[in-house]
Amino acid sequence: MGRDCGINKRLSERLQVRERAFFVATHRAAVAGDIRRQHNRKSPFHALAGQRSSGLEQFILAFQSIDAGSAGYNDRE
Repeated sequence: MGRDCGINKRLSERLQVRERAFFVATHRAAVAGDIRRQHNRKSPFHALAGQRSSGLEQFILAFQSIDAGSAGYNDRE
């Protein structure tokens, strides 16, 4: 057999590096997706820390304050 001066070895190493990078990227995406699925109902704290309350939350707070005021009114009767 003739000498290939290491060409086949270099080509093989390059293909292995590319293959490894592909598998790592795929694995990381799968792990991130799995974590998302496990905690799909929990919002991260930092995502909610700087946000204002929604209209529904404001409505509930207003209703609670009205209800608390009327409860005081009923006690006076």
